Amino acid sequence: MRPFLDEIDRDQHNGVKVVFIDADKNRHLLKLLGISGIPRIQLFKKGKLVWDHTGAIEKNELLESVKKI
Repeated sequence: MRPFLDEIDRDQHNGVKVVFIDADKNRHLLKLLGISGIPRIQLFKKGKLVWDHTGAIEKNELLESVKKI
């Protein structure tokens, strides 16, 4: 997933900023946020969580979810 997430991040026309958190180095943060499964993708709009997905996802499926928001 990392290659297409990097590609989505580089595409400035979609308005998406991708942020990665290393689960091994940030276990305390995952616990604080209640994240028990990885990979975890969350979409925020104006600071509010609007979409949440745990597990692998295809690029097209993710982009469709972004378009709906």
